[in-house]
Amino acid sequence: MTEDGEKYREYSSGRSRVRTDYTKVLANGIFIALVFVAACSNNPVKPPVPSPLNDQDRAAQLQKGIALHEQAQSFFDQGRYAEALDLAKETVAIRERILGPTHTDLAGSLTLLGLIHHQRTEFAQAKLLLERVLAIHESIS
Repeated sequence: MTEDGEKYREYSSGRSRVRTDYTKVLANGIFIALVFVAACSNNPVKPPVPSPLNDQDRAAQLQKGIALHEQAQSFFDQGRYAEALDLAKETVAIRERILGPTHTDLAGSLTLLGLIHHQRTEFAQAKLLLERVLAIHESIS
């Protein structure tokens, strides 16, 4: 046990010591597995809902959404959740406006946003977002 009362298992591999809370590791593993199952269905993609933008503006907005999503993913991977959160929210807004509420690319952005909320221990928001992802995948089956 540590000073703060949490149970950890410590082990040494070479020069580094790793301190792992296995309860959190298991919870994160289960959470990621559920998201993976929801995201990996073999459902066909529905065509996007038409947007009032012309094709050039629409393409530019989609490119911006891709860049924001990639940056949010990078921040998430680095553990910079506050920065990732803002970018992921903007990505969701762009993709929902351009692609519509049932597009699989939107589901990908919602998944990232849900994972960010999960890492920030904002479980209610994470659950709502991931339920929405599941609903999107179910609606296109």
